[in-house]
Amino acid sequence: MDRWRNHLLEDKPDVINPEHYIRQSLLIVRYLLFSLTTVFYLASPPFSPIFVKIMVVLSFLAATILAQSLYDNLHLEKLQQNNTQKTKTLNATNPDIFNKNMVALKLIVIETICIGFLILPTGGVDSHFVWYALNPIIAGAVYLPWLFCWGILGLFVCTALIASSIYPGLPASPIYFLSSHMSLLLVFLITTSLTQVAVSLCRRLGMAYTWLAIAHEATERSLKHVSGLYQALEAFSTREDSAQLVDVLAVYSSKLCHAPAVCYLKSIDCEGQDDGGAILRIANEDGLEIGIDWEKEIHQMWNQIKPVEGLVIESRQKEAGQLIAVPVISHGECFGLLGYLQLSGADQNYEEREKTLIFLAGVAGIILERLKTDKLWERLLVSEEQNRIANEIHDGVSQYLFSIVCALDSLAHEQANLQDKRIQEQLRLVEETANLAAKELRASIYKLSPHKRGESIFVDNLASYLDDLGRLNGIRVDLQAEGSEEVLSPALRKALYRIVREASSNAVRHGKCSYLRVYLSMLPNQTVLEIEDNGCGYKAIAPNALGGRKTGLGHWNMYQLATCFNGDLVIQSEPGRGTLVRFSIPKKMEIGDGLKEVVTK
Repeated sequence: MDRWRNHLLEDKPDVINPEHYIRQSLLIVRYLLFSLTTVFYLASPPFSPIFVKIMVVLSFLAATILAQSLYDNLHLEKLQQNNTQKTKTLNATNPDIFNKNMVALKLIVIETICIGFLILPTGGVDSHFVWYALNPIIAGAVYLPWLFCWGILGLFVCTALIASSIYPGLPASPIYFLSSHMSLLLVFLITTSLTQVAVSLCRRLGMAYTWLAIAHEATERSLKHVSGLYQALEAFSTREDSAQLVDVLAVYSSKLCHAPAVCYLKSIDCEGQDDGGAILRIANEDGLEIGIDWEKEIHQMWNQIKPVEGLVIESRQKEAGQLIAVPVISHGECFGLLGYLQLSGADQNYEEREKTLIFLAGVAGIILERLKTDKLWERLLVSEEQNRIANEIHDGVSQYLFSIVCALDSLAHEQANLQDKRIQEQLRLVEETANLAAKELRASIYKLSPHKRGESIFVDNLASYLDDLGRLNGIRVDLQAEGSEEVLSPALRKALYRIVREASSNAVRHGKCSYLRVYLSMLPNQTVLEIEDNGCGYKAIAPNALGGRKTGLGHWNMYQLATCFNGDLVIQSEPGRGTLVRFSIPKKMEIGDGLKEVVTK
């Protein structure tokens, strides 16, 4: 069960984390300010001895390294999330968030006060190192809510005022101090404002990127979902009876719902009538300790069935999960149930899976209704064709034969010699009538049999499809056909055509091939189909039984078609070396009354 939960939790969208880039920016700003102020401080007139300047520079360097190491230990991502508009109201009520903000605040306040007193020996606010005080202000804009940043600026101004009042040689009047350094204060105000704007834009860009990544992931998931539904429709359209359809329904329900799935259908006989039996298939239950009696649960849900399309039936909640089922209904007739297991404790996206299940159940109902209708039409067409042939024989050959019988009966009662001229003339008339009957019968046979006319409808249609494929995609296609298509039943012809379409489509779309070779051998003892391309290739993996997740839906369809005829499907491919698909069927399984597709499990 953990395998399914892990699958549901994987493929999460990438969320941008600007922490790394902001840390780098803070580091660059801190050392850039230190380097610039140091250069200008050392290059200024030597009001102090050089060794004093070196000691001051080393002190600021130690403070820079210490402060940066302390800031690196803060969890920047969490602090940024706390300072967004959505989490401001939580700061007063969440002790953990409040404590994290307090740690950052204490660190920034300590650095601000220390810088205020460290710049005194170098000239106070007239010192070059006064610009180094921008570091805690910028850090406050990043690590703390916006109001704290202005508080840090006010703290620095107050520290400078206090230091100027107690330090000898500096003006003690706060008003005079502020008026004489108004331009410096204006620069700090503008820098603080621009820093807050830049940090806010960075956060908004990060959030926008995150939402774009989520939207992109949702779009990719929707495209895969639509592709899966399309392939499911393609697979459904090739199934000839409910016994084959039930396997396909169970597998595609499991693939599209990402959970173990079940399909229960009433068994329908060859005449399209309910024979009183039922077919139950479970997909992707292997390896899971679910502890659910599928048959019992399905029968209980079947008793609750109502002829309403889109109805969702839910079983009782169990430890492993809950079984969600939808009736397979068409025109008021209920054919069965289609369901999946909603696992406990996993993010199932219930609404999306429910819509998918309803869609598949609706398609299954239409397909089953079509199967019944097709069987009815087949019987009607056969009956109509039988009547047409009977009328044609009655109006043509039968009349000639009746005339011959009457003429021969008349001759039998004649007493004349066979060499008599009148007898010879009647015999010639009988011969001409027999020739006309044989000619008309031969014409009817040739009209009914394309093989007698020398036509190969199946091979011609296959060649037409491959020719169109080559022209549309600008590739070279080579079709080689051996033997007679008369040894192929209609069901096998349909399966071969489906495999050619699937394999050639994969070669063009995914393999990016420029050459495609299709070889078809139709011999009495064996049928062999090969599709080879010169594309990019891939690492071929055989599919698991009943819809393993290792292969795509298209490959699984081809394997299922091969299984239907007790044949072998081998896919040989390596990256950079193209792909070869080989489909072979022993002809002894095919000769006779036209083998119908049967899934043997």
